[in-house]
Amino acid sequence: MKFLFKFIIFSCFFTIFLESCQNNKNKLREKERELALREQRIREEEQLLNQKKYSKPTKYVYIVVQIREPKLISAVYLPATDSWGVGKKIPAKITFEKKQYVGQINKIEEYDEDKKYEFMDKMEIEFGRTIIANIESRLSHEIFLEDNAVVEIERLEKQAKAKIVGRELKIFDSYSEASISRQKMIR
Repeated sequence: MKFLFKFIIFSCFFTIFLESCQNNKNKLREKERELALREQRIREEEQLLNQKKYSKPTKYVYIVVQIREPKLISAVYLPATDSWGVGKKIPAKITFEKKQYVGQINKIEEYDEDKKYEFMDKMEIEFGRTIIANIESRLSHEIFLEDNAVVEIERLEKQAKAKIVGRELKIFDSYSEASISRQKMIR
């Protein structure tokens, strides 16, 4: 009987010990899962921070171009000052004035310095093809309509070349900011 009593007490303590070990294993597994989840969240947060740190923003831009624009000053005939009744002719000439042209608003994804200069170069080419070509065509037409000799027309057309003399890119974080600024530039 004594042996049986010792065996029952030993069995109870052994069972309690085993359950305690089992509970410790379960607690340990739970702690490992929690630690793994925390590490995963930390890695995800670091990735987001790195993406924000190294990602290039979207910008809204427009270009302002200064063009040296030729203007035709028509020939002037002065009244006769001599007895022969022959007046003096002051020949037509070309003068230049600076004019400013404002481009459309454009969205640039992943904005950086390379994209800035790439955009400005493309817009300069576009302005050259459209605005400068129109200016020179209009002026050539005005020169042709002027009452001049062929030599005079050739001389004036050689001088009448428009040229881009400056460019500036206006950069904004939102379309509304760009639009408001552009409207102020136009007015």
